[in-house]
Amino acid sequence: MSVDPPKRDKFAALAQQLQLKQASSNVSQSIQIAPQGDKLAAMGAARSTNEDSLSNRSDALRAPRRDKLAAMGQRISPSTGEASLLPESPKQKEQEEAQESRRNAMEERARQRDSVWKDLERAEAATIKLLQLAQETAATLADATNSVIPLTTLSKNAAAYRDTLSNIHDWLSPHSSLVVAYQAPSRTNHVYEARVEWRLAEEKRALLQEFLRLHKHQESVAIEDDALPVTDILKRKRDE
Repeated sequence: MSVDPPKRDKFAALAQQLQLKQASSNVSQSIQIAPQGDKLAAMGAARSTNEDSLSNRSDALRAPRRDKLAAMGQRISPSTGEASLLPESPKQKEQEEAQESRRNAMEERARQRDSVWKDLERAEAATIKLLQLAQETAATLADATNSVIPLTTLSKNAAAYRDTLSNIHDWLSPHSSLVVAYQAPSRTNHVYEARVEWRLAEEKRALLQEFLRLHKHQESVAIEDDALPVTDILKRKRDE
């Protein structure tokens, strides 16, 4: 990527070139006007003037290069270390601030998560200790007789149990906001399916009761028909 030198460097180079042309014209005039004996001195002066002009020209040509490097150095972004030709826009600044805020939030969340896991591990170890105390107390009571009761051991286990339980409470109470009631993912769907099945069963029972009533009615009608004479049966059918 190349950067154009500033305009002042171009003007300075043009001014130096004009000075060099004037100096060379003055030297040539001095050589022509000078006598024959001073030609060597004039040639030496012209040579020195040409060397000075060449050095000045090389300096003039190198100046823009230095200016380019200085301009690129000024435009290097300190955050990314890459050269940028355009100034930082407000949108880019907002994006960088948003990224920084997200990074800080993630770091804070990681610290909180580590603290929670640490307290959970300590509470787990304390819970195992509680189970061991309960087991030891149960074994002590099982081995004790009616006349001899190890009150010292029981008192010691009770004090250790209270202290351990208090420590568990102190470790877990700061994270109580993270504890939520467990809800099975299929709980709502399961209840809905149960209600649908219950409603279908109710409808099926009503239909079966209606079929049973009709069947009993037909049976009773058939029995009555068998008991009546044929003329009465035909008359009732006509009436129906």
